[in-house]
Amino acid sequence: MNSIGFWGHVFKYVLLIIPALAFSSGCASQTWYTYRSGYLEIKAASKDTAYVNYIIGHVQNRIGDVQMQLGIYPKQLLRLVILPDRASYQAVTTGKGKTVEQSEAFYSAADKLIYLRSPDQLPSEAYGKVILHEYIHWFLDQTFRHVPLWFNEGMAMYYSGEFGFVSYVEFSKLRFLGYRMHLDDMLERYPGSPADLQIFYLTSMFALHNLVSEYPDQWQVFWNQASAEIYHNTRQSQKADFIRCFNTAFGYSLYAYSTLFDKAVSRYNWQFPLVGINALILCVLPFIVILGWRRYRKRLRALPDIGEEEFMSDDDDSLQADENPEPHNGIYPIDPIDHEQH
Repeated sequence: MNSIGFWGHVFKYVLLIIPALAFSSGCASQTWYTYRSGYLEIKAASKDTAYVNYIIGHVQNRIGDVQMQLGIYPKQLLRLVILPDRASYQAVTTGKGKTVEQSEAFYSAADKLIYLRSPDQLPSEAYGKVILHEYIHWFLDQTFRHVPLWFNEGMAMYYSGEFGFVSYVEFSKLRFLGYRMHLDDMLERYPGSPADLQIFYLTSMFALHNLVSEYPDQWQVFWNQASAEIYHNTRQSQKADFIRCFNTAFGYSLYAYSTLFDKAVSRYNWQFPLVGINALILCVLPFIVILGWRRYRKRLRALPDIGEEEFMSDDDDSLQADENPEPHNGIYPIDPIDHEQH
């Protein structure tokens, strides 16, 4: 039994080492370049260096906008690695769970790195959002201690531009179908069932949206408090305490906010049918208009066609009738006398 257990452990370690060796060999076969611009450091294989300009030109500006909105400017360098192929990405993510293995990118808190799939593995229109999503995870890791998981994911989704009408409809649908998650159950770990991941992410994002939209003044105080804790401390590695900042700014605990959010979000339970009805009306309305127009045209064609000659003859008869009036009680009307002619 001991020998079987020993060889079982050896086999497990071999399985973990093989992807690492594959990644190392893959990296060795590539020519890598490192680029620095402002607070960004990007490492990419030679085939992906052209896309680095996009990250520097577009994503860096969006990152700057987020920093200006929140008033926090991390001093650390943001480092990204663009992995050139699927094998390289799999080698890095092996053993980190299916969620990370199937992801488009991920932030490693241990390495302080953002690992990205190469552009040819992702839709080009989504690449900027993916980078910004992972940047928010890095940003929060640099800023706070004890960040709740729902806040971390909610920030990443909200500030990467994933909040919108599509997510609203999807969240309303899931709530209407009975899917529920409470924030006090989302503090430290992801749901055990993959089927619950979608409601987890959407609940996180709408909880964050609720803070931003319903408590704008407290939201600003929250970031001011975090900034004060970071920059007024003499230690360079100092991070703000998330729970203290939250309690100071909003005036209640995370558990109390979870209860308040449950009440606020209950309105989504019945909004999905209304959205569905409105969508159905919008879909059907053009066909109703077209059908009404066709019926109108059909009735118009069914009317008798009054020709021009018939119309003119009717006018001539009326004129002749005026020129030869019928007597009224045996008396013909007399034209008025034109005094100017006399």
